[in-house]
Parts: sequence; C-alpha cells; structure tokens
Amino acid sequence: MYRFTSLLPKALPATGVRATRVVLNTPTGARGYKLTLNNVRIGQVIEYRGRAHVVTKAAHSVMGRGSAHIKLDLKDVVTGSRYTERYKTSDTVEGIHISTKVMQYLYHDDESVHVLDNETFEQHAVPIETMQGGEKALAFLQESTPINVSFLEGAAITAKLPTVFVFEILDTAENVKAAVNATAKGVGYKPATVAGDLRVEVPDFCVVGDKIEVQVDEGLNLKYVKRTK
Repeated sequence: MYRFTSLLPKALPATGVRATRVVLNTPTGARGYKLTLNNVRIGQVIEYRGRAHVVTKAAHSVMGRGSAHIKLDLKDVVTGSRYTERYKTSDTVEGIHISTKVMQYLYHDDESVHVLDNETFEQHAVPIETMQGGEKALAFLQESTPINVSFLEGAAITAKLPTVFVFEILDTAENVKAAVNATAKGVGYKPATVAGDLRVEVPDFCVVGDKIEVQVDEGLNLKYVKRTK
C-alpha cells in the first residue's frame, strides 16, 4: 500500500534532443524551441521531417577517433511510422510544446497504459514505450496512481510518474548492524521491498510495516527520504 505526496510540474521540463527548421503542418500551430542532443529523454516530442515525433529510445555511442554520436528512435505521433536517426552531440533539434494534465491510472495491457480524466471522465491510452522509464514504470502503477499525461493534437503521447511516493515496507531484514553499509553518520542501510516488488535501501531502524517517503528520479531509481505516518 502507498500514497503519493507530490505530483509532477504542470508541464514537462524542456529536455531534448540537429535542428531542421521546418514549420509543422499541425492545427495547433505550436512553435518549436531548440534543444541540445545531450539532454534528450524518452518521451520528448521533437520535430523531424516537418512532423511531430516522440523519442522512444536514445543511445549514446563513440565512433572512430572518439567522436560521439546519439542515435534516436522516433515515432510519428499521428501515423505511428518509425525512424532511426543518428546525430552529433553538438547538434540541436526543434522541441515541440505539448500540453499536460494529471490523470488517474486505470489499467495497462501489453502496449498501453490506460488513464482516466477525472474532469471529463474520458479515457486515454498512453504507449508504454514512450512513458518515463518504459516498461519499468509499470511496477509503480497501482489503482488510482496519478500520472502526468502529455497531449499533442488531442492524442496522449507520453507520461511521467509522480516524483515522490509513500510506500509501506513489505519485506526487509530484522536488523543490520550499523557497521554494514554505514554512512559517515554511522547509520547502517539495508535493502527493503515495497509494492510492485520495487527495492530501496532504507536505514537499519526501518521495519516491515513502516511507511517511508521515497524520491523517484528520471531513471525511476528510488531513494529513501524519511519514515512517515
């Protein structure tokens, strides 16, 4: 069991991804903004061949003589067509402004996470591959999990999880001496299992049944913050 103590910002951060300046043929007429390749993240929406594409994978590689490149896997948000493009790390691309809204998790299938708009009661499907963390995000999804969903032209194209969760510890060792994995303050840490079979390092004084506040980063790594009620 767990609850959520904070939600993501109302808009996704400008992260992102060679700028080919092309005016998008979209009804929204959204203007783009330049992004650097070193900041590209899965779920970022960029302009490619004059159309909006969502980044489904970003891989860094070093070629001969140490030249670095970034390979992006892209998916057209309207047609679903897929492309792979290689860029230099010094390249920039045009990011596309998108709207975001907090929605409620309902369920997921093999391809999508289904969410509910609590204001309109409309349901939307977000592709798992474009969510923050991809399939790794599924472990965090329980009934009513709030998800920050991004839209373009009325279609849900990507989503992010809350940055802070409160989990109940389901399993952990009874006691670990402070000398084991001790910090500079002498506090020992031990692994604990929480909902979704997720694991996090917690202080030695934590026991099964305790509720703990946990921060979740961009890579969906968990970091203990404190015990809570």
